[in-house]
Amino acid sequence: MIKALKIPVAIIIATTKIVLSQDAPTLKITPPEHVTDFLHNHCVDCHDDVEQKGNIRLDNLPQLTSKNGLAILGRLEEQLYINAMPPKKRDRDEIDSSEREQVLQWITREHKRLKATSVFQQKLRKPKYANYLSHQKLFSGEIKTAPYSPARRWLISPFIYNQRFKEIMGLDERTIFGQQLRKSFITPFNLSDQDSIQYYDLQILNQGHLSTILANAQWYADKQLEDFLVRNKKAIPKKRHAGGNSWVDEWRPPTDPLIEKILSSKSPPNDETITQLLTQHFQKLLNRKPTETEVQTYLKFTKQNLKISDTILAVRNLLIAVFLEEEIYYRSEFGHGPADRHGRRILAPMEAAYAIAYALTDALPDQQLINAAQNDQLNNKQQITSHVSRLLSNPTQKYPVDLELWHHKYEIENPRILRFFRDFFGYPKARKLFKDQNRYNGHNYHHVANLIVKEADQLLEHWINHDQNVIENILSSPNYFVHHQGDNTKATKKANNTKKDYQKHMAALKGIDWQKDIRQGLIDAGLFKVTNHPATNRRVFNLLKNKTHAAHTSVSKNYTPVPFSRFDFKHSITHTYTYNIDPHDWDYPTVQPSPVPNRAGIVTHPAWLIAHSKNTHNDPVHRGLWIRKKLLAGFVPDVPITVDAVIPEHKDLTLRNRLANATEKVSCWRCHDKMNPLGYPFEQFNDFGQFRTKEDLEHPENIVKKGTLKPNVPNTYKQAPVDPSGALTGTGNPQLDGPVNGAVDLMQRLSKSDIARQSIIRHAFRYFMGRNEMLSDSQTLINADQAYLKSGGSFKAVVLSLLTSDSFLYRK
Repeated sequence: MIKALKIPVAIIIATTKIVLSQDAPTLKITPPEHVTDFLHNHCVDCHDDVEQKGNIRLDNLPQLTSKNGLAILGRLEEQLYINAMPPKKRDRDEIDSSEREQVLQWITREHKRLKATSVFQQKLRKPKYANYLSHQKLFSGEIKTAPYSPARRWLISPFIYNQRFKEIMGLDERTIFGQQLRKSFITPFNLSDQDSIQYYDLQILNQGHLSTILANAQWYADKQLEDFLVRNKKAIPKKRHAGGNSWVDEWRPPTDPLIEKILSSKSPPNDETITQLLTQHFQKLLNRKPTETEVQTYLKFTKQNLKISDTILAVRNLLIAVFLEEEIYYRSEFGHGPADRHGRRILAPMEAAYAIAYALTDALPDQQLINAAQNDQLNNKQQITSHVSRLLSNPTQKYPVDLELWHHKYEIENPRILRFFRDFFGYPKARKLFKDQNRYNGHNYHHVANLIVKEADQLLEHWINHDQNVIENILSSPNYFVHHQGDNTKATKKANNTKKDYQKHMAALKGIDWQKDIRQGLIDAGLFKVTNHPATNRRVFNLLKNKTHAAHTSVSKNYTPVPFSRFDFKHSITHTYTYNIDPHDWDYPTVQPSPVPNRAGIVTHPAWLIAHSKNTHNDPVHRGLWIRKKLLAGFVPDVPITVDAVIPEHKDLTLRNRLANATEKVSCWRCHDKMNPLGYPFEQFNDFGQFRTKEDLEHPENIVKKGTLKPNVPNTYKQAPVDPSGALTGTGNPQLDGPVNGAVDLMQRLSKSDIARQSIIRHAFRYFMGRNEMLSDSQTLINADQAYLKSGGSFKAVVLSLLTSDSFLYRK
């Protein structure tokens, strides 16, 4: 619309580097005697000048300069930290933990002496490695260090960004913003697809975000001016042409009175007017007034623009520049209160207001939080507890659950809690997999994936709102929502009305042999009247034919009919097949969630099973790894780059047998022993989440009957029995550990384990704190776990405990 001026934009990109002193290359690694003895006694027999397992040599550390030695120390630090080395051997005494700790302390001091950052310690900040921290130490109560979070400045989430600018522009997610403007205004940064907590304080603005941020800034400025320019014939309004682009951004908000006044004036704006405009947009975008220094900077910038361009471009560039203020994209939590005896500083009242609001909502602090902060009433735990409790119990606004599902108009209260479980279980990834729809009887897989993800959301939201035994129910309840709108009264009423209609329909066909000739039967019953329009006749007849079959099944078996669907079921509820439910022969439960056979909890929900599969087959290794990491607080070291992680094909073997052949070797089993036995029980479901007792051996030589494309009929293959046996280890409870028979058995045991509950609470800590836990957070985690137990399994009690903890309130 308006020709853009080139505006210099400075974005500071923070990077983490290993910092060495200038003379570092000449410094030597200097292990003390106790470290040398440890290495000689436990390490050098595998890492010396003769044998160097893992390409690591440790007998010559004193001869290495810091330049070469730091990489060795980093690898040594990691192996000692995770207790992977020295390896346990029958002829070797157990390593004393204090010896190991002394070596680790020396490595830390050596990095400090050499003025270097430990690569491994940087690695521990990443979500992927959070479980490296000892679970036993965190929950034992032995750690007495006062909790805190590091002072930080971190990127706002895409949800906060999205909500902030909806409010700035006065847009509605479900109407204008959700449709036309989605293509015009784009969130510049996205969350990771990693199977973990996604929003951390590690994210920073980088050069990759710049083009989108600048485009959004220009869009924002243009929208402030467009109405004035169109009315004054200085710009042509955007319109969609017949058969043209349906995404043309036609939206044009009314021009602000102050901008109207400035642009209508024949003379350039004076300092007072420019300051007034600047203040207005600072308040709008940054929720504060500009400082005197900022006023002078922007006055100078605008005056320079007025010298080289007209008022329209000068105003536009001013609006763009304000939109590019770095403060818009970051949240700051430094702690400005007085230091306590531990050196910690509590969040200032306004910092606390923002931290609470962003922990529970996508919006700026509400007026009650702002008033409390301004009146110095957000200074202690009691005051903060009252506001966190208020927002948890009486939310005043709904927010979208998923920015990628905007077209589903899916908004709820307290979305942050549901999003935690979405991040934790990772089932929304089911939408991103490619599945051959011919393998799913020709049904639209993308449509199926969207529906099952929505139903998984619905199930979790139900247990969150129930707020009793939340974790146990989520992990092991056999009850699910399947093709249900969440309102049992409405579902019952709709099903009853449908049942009466079906009974009336079949009563009209009584005494008529309609199954021999359904078209003639419908005519004889007076249910179908032939017209002079063949297309209408075909459409009406097909509808009545499908209704007759559905009504016959329902009435003859005394089933409750399926409400909220079309009679042919071709598009509305094909996703029920993932639950092993044929919609044509289903006694519909109007009160849901209700039992579904052979399942227990969200981890046997089709959405989770599909999300943790491959495009064409299951993935026992990563399913087992997920259980080990998420529910057993464990970890498996990174896969060496030399490993070829491909399961060989074999036409006569099941996936389990092929995987066993590839991974149950001595060299592989050390890691796969932690994953495979936990993943094998899920083999009783296929990669569409359907329960099975036999596995199709999908190999070209095993086709028994060739399928067809029209109609879509999949190939029929030879089958082999499924072996769902596995083993549970690592719960710390001998009554739960041991052989398991299938996924239901596994999940029922895990739901009773302390470590699964505590592991989920550890992940909740990461989610609400935006960082990995430290040993000093031990008491925070113990308190959150006790809050859950004492409240009868309330997850909101966990959230309240976390958001009123010292880890949340104090900085250092």
